[in-house]
Amino acid sequence: MLIDSAGRVAIGTTSPTFTDGSGLHIAGSSGALKLQNTTNSNWAYVEYADESNTTKFIQGYRDANGIYGIRPGASLSSTSGISLDSSGKVGIGCTPVRDLQLHTSDSSSELMLSNSTTGATAGSGFMIQQDGNDNYIWNKENSFMSFGTNALDRLRIDSSGRLLIGTTTEGAANEAEDVTIAGTGEVGITLRSTNSGGGRIYFSDGTSGTSEYAGYQIYNHSSNAMIFGTNATERMRINSSGNIGIGKSPVDTNAFSRALDITGTSGAAIYIRTNAPSNSTDYGLLGYFSSDLYLYNKPAGNVRFYTNAQEKMRIDSSGRLLISNTTGVGSYPLQVTAASNAHAICIRGRSQDGIGELRWLSHDGVTPLGEIQYQPDHVNFRCRTGDIRFATGGTTERMRITSSGNVGIGTTNPVVPFVLSHDGNTNLEMGYSAGGSFPSHYLQAYNRGTSAYVPLKVAGSEIVLGSPHEAVRITSGGNLIVGNTSATGFVSSSSQTGVIAFASGALAVNKSSDDVASFNRLVNDGTIVSIRQGGAQEGEIRVSGTAVSYIGGHLARWSQTLTLEEHLDLLKGTVMTNLDEMCEWKNEDNEQLNKMAISTIEGDPNVAGVIVNIDEDDDLNVAMTGDMVIRIAQGTTVARGDLLMSAGDGTAKPQDDDIVRSKTVAKVTSTTVSTTYSDGSYCVPCVLMAC
Repeated sequence: MLIDSAGRVAIGTTSPTFTDGSGLHIAGSSGALKLQNTTNSNWAYVEYADESNTTKFIQGYRDANGIYGIRPGASLSSTSGISLDSSGKVGIGCTPVRDLQLHTSDSSSELMLSNSTTGATAGSGFMIQQDGNDNYIWNKENSFMSFGTNALDRLRIDSSGRLLIGTTTEGAANEAEDVTIAGTGEVGITLRSTNSGGGRIYFSDGTSGTSEYAGYQIYNHSSNAMIFGTNATERMRINSSGNIGIGKSPVDTNAFSRALDITGTSGAAIYIRTNAPSNSTDYGLLGYFSSDLYLYNKPAGNVRFYTNAQEKMRIDSSGRLLISNTTGVGSYPLQVTAASNAHAICIRGRSQDGIGELRWLSHDGVTPLGEIQYQPDHVNFRCRTGDIRFATGGTTERMRITSSGNVGIGTTNPVVPFVLSHDGNTNLEMGYSAGGSFPSHYLQAYNRGTSAYVPLKVAGSEIVLGSPHEAVRITSGGNLIVGNTSATGFVSSSSQTGVIAFASGALAVNKSSDDVASFNRLVNDGTIVSIRQGGAQEGEIRVSGTAVSYIGGHLARWSQTLTLEEHLDLLKGTVMTNLDEMCEWKNEDNEQLNKMAISTIEGDPNVAGVIVNIDEDDDLNVAMTGDMVIRIAQGTTVARGDLLMSAGDGTAKPQDDDIVRSKTVAKVTSTTVSTTYSDGSYCVPCVLMAC
């Protein structure tokens, strides 16, 4: 140890040096100054005094409470100054109970950080302050405060007081810049409360009363509802089902599972605009007021209705309702375009009886003018003040039902109940007359221009007359059937009755009893029936007084030969003989007609008559009595008045006398030859006497 002439003390060195003044200089590889307190309750310390030997600071250690302290003043026992306990806790103005603790004897304590940039004045740098129970963190410079984790800036309060989380750039200037939150993925804020509490965001423009929550957003966990308020009053609520209520708690009355429920003291409305200010007069509106629902388009535009991504209906600017159509025609208020299956408008009747009606009213909205009405058993078309008119081909009237009930087709002035007109004058008319020139009910063809009847033509696949049962039918083939419904099997029937005039010219009359046909010539003598062939008269039935004459004919009968082959050589006028074997016809009884053969016996007493022809059923038509021709063999000569008999070869020849006998066939009435055959035989006129 060395004490030099200046009073400086050196230990471990001979050259004590000091920055300023003199003192104790200890040097060594581990230089140290040790102060030991030998009494646990006392201090080991260094005391610092000023020039007047007034103690200003004491630095020491007290083993009793394990405190190392630096104290201003002359007392180590004071809690002022700096204290460091054995666990490393540091206290300023106190015995530390935390790692670093600052305590003051008054109501305010402050911690300040400053540097050469900020300066060291009271209004500079960074300060943490506790004032009473209030705490402050201050950056007193015109700059930001940053809070970070993982060596990254996480939260910042900039010099304007804006809170920036996850970013250093504020949001929209002057509008949404006060708090900005950013992130690389989803970004959000969580407000967590109990399941019976709620989370709230209030918008305030004052510090007391309702101005503290003039606007708010609340989530109520007990009801799981989101609530929105303005002017300190709830305005909208989204309930736990997702229904939205504006002006009320939402009620999904019809169980749609999602609903927007709006109420107001004077009704409620939704306004819809496109890029327009709030005071624009161009808007769409859906509203409800005083039991009325409003769907309102303010400008001169359309109201459109879509389903399946296609427009199905619109109300255009002129008020026309267009269904399945976007372009209206004319000024018709309702215009419907038919679907692909041609369906257009359907009116469903009421539930209890199906009745439905389409009605026209006067402009007063009260007076009925007309209806189309469906009833369960009919449809009513009514015009209460005038005619019902039908037009086609534009506006041309085709049919009219007048106010008196007359129907006119092709005329505008039907004067009877039904008129079908060709040109407005020539008409087919039907009606009813209680008297006059018409029967009670009538159908007539009449020309109203000339007041004269005209021909009436009736056409159809079949025309049927009669009520309540069919009386007359005209078939598509032209057959006229009276008293029956069909010509099938009529001619051969034993049970069907009636009259059929066939289109081929045939007439069939079936009657079960009494006269089948009656011909009555009311005045003078003359022809009753004229019989013609090829247009030429061949005979007739005449009446003269009480006598009836059949002129130009003979009596004949049907017959058959034994074999069909025998028919091949039968010539008109051939003499036939009777056989014992009877004729046979399918489904026909026969008790009087026997078969025949060519007479092969000269003077045959069994002569039956002469051949007329063979019909379409291969039956023989054999003349027996009356006017006919008879076949004479070649080389045989006859004279007028000769009586004829069988020549035994199918021809006839004169008898030896002029007495009518059983073998007599005929009497020659003329020698004029009507036919000559290939074998030289010929025919002459005669009167048959075979029966």
